[in-house]
Amino acid sequence: MDNEKRMTTWCRMWNEDPSLAHDLMSDDCVQWSDRVADLDSVVGPDDQERFVTAYRARHVNIFSPRVLVDAGDRFAYLWDVVKADGRTLTGIDVNVLTDDRIQEDWTFVAQGAASRQIRNPTRPSGPTWPRSRTCAATGSSSATAGSNWSQTLRQTTFASSLAPHPLTTPTAPPSWPA
Repeated sequence: MDNEKRMTTWCRMWNEDPSLAHDLMSDDCVQWSDRVADLDSVVGPDDQERFVTAYRARHVNIFSPRVLVDAGDRFAYLWDVVKADGRTLTGIDVNVLTDDRIQEDWTFVAQGAASRQIRNPTRPSGPTWPRSRTCAATGSSSATAGSNWSQTLRQTTFASSLAPHPLTTPTAPPSWPA
């Protein structure tokens, strides 16, 4: 399974089929979350399937993948979640693979980012774009917004060698690996 498929399957696991955890995770997979209570105690696909099943019984959320940053055994992706009350939140998952399975997963959720306007960073006084026009993984994504996420990820030790996903087509700095 490639990382783009992992990204979409991870969202499907949360949306519709918790048993997909067995296709994605190593037996000793650990997770860290800045928002979801008790997710940090989940280890492996059996715990994940139980956790997601219980979570889905309490929450009606729809997760959609947006932008993938792929470096083989390490990858990260942005996602949106539409809550039952209609609010949309944006988050990022960062993953490390071992033997073609996710062994580590970090989940971070932005506070209110989905409703904000994003300034064109190449032109500080430039136009403001509605969130809906940025970074969608549909091929019509904003290269600049995708590049900003990629640049943020590149600044971390973990992501120092991550390459942009082809759907985002960001303008890469000269030192960005090909």
